Amino acid sequence: MKIEQISKNTYRVRKQYKGTQYTLFFDHKPSEKEITIKLSDRYIQEGKIGQKSGTLASAMQNYISSKDNILSPSTIRGYTQLVGMYPKWILNTNLYDLTQSDIQKAVNEYALEHSPKSTMNYSSFLLTVLKMYRPEYRPSITLPKIKQPEINLPTEDEVLKVIKYFEGTEYHIPIQLACLGLRRSEICALTLSDLDGNTLTIDKGAVFNKNQEVVIKDMPKTLASIRQIYIPKSLAEEIRQKGYIYKYKPNAINIALHKAQKRLNIPPFRLHDLRHFYVSYAHSKGMTDVDIMKAAGYGSDRIMKRTYRHSMDRENAEQKRIADGIFA
Repeated sequence: MKIEQISKNTYRVRKQYKGTQYTLFFDHKPSEKEITIKLSDRYIQEGKIGQKSGTLASAMQNYISSKDNILSPSTIRGYTQLVGMYPKWILNTNLYDLTQSDIQKAVNEYALEHSPKSTMNYSSFLLTVLKMYRPEYRPSITLPKIKQPEINLPTEDEVLKVIKYFEGTEYHIPIQLACLGLRRSEICALTLSDLDGNTLTIDKGAVFNKNQEVVIKDMPKTLASIRQIYIPKSLAEEIRQKGYIYKYKPNAINIALHKAQKRLNIPPFRLHDLRHFYVSYAHSKGMTDVDIMKAAGYGSDRIMKRTYRHSMDRENAEQKRIADGIFA
């Protein structure tokens, strides 16, 4: 047995136990007793991971199974998809032999073809699994810096054109609700029973599970998302006349919106950008930040204020264009 100091606060011990070579990590130089205790715990813990005897792949699958009834279906789906994105060489590595260099190499390879945010999720899942089975091991991984995504804010004229375009179709109601600040998952989970007079209750969300099936969660994205909002009388009557809000696949709304933008010859924007439009529009009409946050179901004002800044930048650019034209 040899105790190696591999970094300032990390010591590695390799020891044979019951015919298997084990690698242990400590944040200090361990005593014989500490090594024996941890080795015993490792032996018991590794036996619980599965038939593949402690590979990263089996640990990941075991982690997902242990959280199946706790995490949301969309989170489980995301984790399941992530497992297939790790290279085979790291999936087949014994969990307890993984080094910081191995993890950094896998993250670097993934980052070459994926966004910084996606890379962060990729790294985070691996480290979460490690934390469950090797709580004493805390590798330090370098990640690419995440850039704030640009907010693509449609104009009022563009929004009105889209709403008019969808009149008489299955998408007219969901597009109007998106303009009132609702997320797609909230819109697709709504039923006629959620409408009382002109008041709509948002308290659930429609998400995809690991089998790509739409399931209804008994709460929306966050606790702050649980809310009641007022909708125009015309929209409430349209919902009652139709007898439902939306009953098709969530992705179909996005596809229809993109087709409409091409036919209307307007710049493309996402369904979620209509939520940002609502924030900007409400702010321009004098609605307070607190009331906007409540109506849109924001847990913090970070995204909301980014939307304000984007809107003001566009207004400043337009003001400059008009001012330049006065003396032209």
